[in-house]
Amino acid sequence: AIKEIYAPSESVQIAAVEKDGVALAYIPNPSEKVQLAAMKHSGKAIQFIYNKNIIPSEAVQIAAVKQNKSALEFIPPNLLSEEVKLAAVRADGDALVYLTNPSLHVQLEAVKSTPFSIKHITNPSLHVQLAAVEKDGCAIMHIKKPSEEVCIEAVKQHPMAIGSIARPSFNV
Repeated sequence: AIKEIYAPSESVQIAAVEKDGVALAYIPNPSEKVQLAAMKHSGKAIQFIYNKNIIPSEAVQIAAVKQNKSALEFIPPNLLSEEVKLAAVRADGDALVYLTNPSLHVQLEAVKSTPFSIKHITNPSLHVQLAAVEKDGCAIMHIKKPSEEVCIEAVKQHPMAIGSIARPSFNV
């Protein structure tokens, strides 16, 4: 185990974290190369970088959230760039659950990736609602008081979506 080796070389560190990203916990000052190798195995291993009072680069953060959306819970909100947020929701739209007040762009990318992720957005804009139902009409079940336009688009995309509309108008 890496914790038993005194001053392991970078190649030994990389071999260790490629086998198990948690090995990062036992490396006192990991290089960015080692950090990236760890994130490919376990995005949640990013917590071990922050535990060392090291701020990982944006590239390391992106690798972490692409590997596992819940890595977001270990990245301080003030250090989350728009690019990291976009990488997270593009990999899994449900990453929205870890984001506070995501931008319109992040919301749109999330529903394009995972239409049902609209359930994590408080008061989604008409644009976001339409993007969700155009991808999967059944996402309408997670929209409170959808407009007639949204209802029509949902049913166009998936006729069975009409069952999720409380009072469909004649036009739907």
